[in-house]
Amino acid sequence: MSKWLFSDFDGTIEIYSNPEITKKNAEFLKKWVKDGNKLVLASGRSHRSLRNKATELGLKPDYFVTNNGSCTFKYDGTELERIFISKEDRDEIINSMLKYEKNSNIVYVVNEGKFGFTLNDDSDQHESIVGTFFENGIDREKALFEVKNREDLYGVYYILSKSHGGHPILNEYDNNKNLKVIYTSKRLIEIMPSHVSKARGVEIISKIENIDIANIYSAGDSQNDIEMLRHTNNSFAMRDGHEDTKLAAKNVIDNLHDIKNYI
Repeated sequence: MSKWLFSDFDGTIEIYSNPEITKKNAEFLKKWVKDGNKLVLASGRSHRSLRNKATELGLKPDYFVTNNGSCTFKYDGTELERIFISKEDRDEIINSMLKYEKNSNIVYVVNEGKFGFTLNDDSDQHESIVGTFFENGIDREKALFEVKNREDLYGVYYILSKSHGGHPILNEYDNNKNLKVIYTSKRLIEIMPSHVSKARGVEIISKIENIDIANIYSAGDSQNDIEMLRHTNNSFAMRDGHEDTKLAAKNVIDNLHDIKNYI
């Protein structure tokens, strides 16, 4: 019977500081599929972005779980689910954006991608932050209008200049049961619907494919992977990942390709 691997992408498959590890991870995944197993990529990226990154590495997953679990797609692009932030929570989100706009880097995410609200970064990370998160520019008034009115708001990002530097936004929504605020990478904090997680994608695909939980493997490195790791029995956290993520996993490994030693 086929095994299913649900894997995070950034920091788990692709290691930007070590292309050689990325190559080994990709080769492991190609062999995983060649051996008759199934692959699902689960990421905070949009469907288009994640699909493009998979193509760059020569990967052909069976499904994509994107936007941290807001969307689930078959490989052929068939959409299975899409979840947005409720309109009733938009005013609270906008109030926070205005509150922190003078000292934060903030973008919002809709179907077309990421769009900038404010950029206040003069660190050595400036070029990387602009290239990764502000490729569509900055338009303050458009941002306020679209966060308030667009149906397809997936989330709002607060980008840190330093990894795990902290931000008061982390505690901003403690009393709002509809939203959660978590690290989705070492320098990225995201506001998203509280019931959205990569584990939701695991549940949807498991029902469609009638997968036995014993045959599901999961891997990740960040806080947005925690629910997915807890949901599966064969879970793996990257050793240089977030401490909470390592606590949530059954196993801690150096690199994704080390899963082969546990099969």
